[in-house]
Formats: sequence, C-alpha cells, structure tokens
Amino acid sequence: MAGVGTVLLTAPVSLPAAVVTLGGYLVTAGGVATAVSQITNMGDDAIGEKKEGGSDGDGNSS
Repeated sequence: MAGVGTVLLTAPVSLPAAVVTLGGYLVTAGGVATAVSQITNMGDDAIGEKKEGGSDGDGNSS
C-alpha cells in the first residue's frame, strides 16, 4: 500500500491532483498499517527468553 502511494507521489510525469492526493493517503495508510502490525507482534520479539515450562525458541520444550 505504501509502495503504491510512493510510486504515485514520485511519478516522473505530471499527474492530476486527485491522484497525487490519493498517493499521499496510501502512504499514510501504509505507515499506519505497518505500525499496527509491529505493535501487535511485540510479544513475539522475545525469542530466546526462556519462560518456565515453555520453549526457548529452538523447538525443544523443557
């Protein structure tokens, strides 16, 4: 989504104002989607931290 918006904003030809505005909205929406995706996966970033009775990320439970 953000990639498409960036292409529209940096197009080497003159585009109508509505298309450029749409490109700006797509870049913003892509940034928001990326941020939400990173926030929802924060708990998955604790690889290697072994919790009692769980897995330490190597596939071996203890």
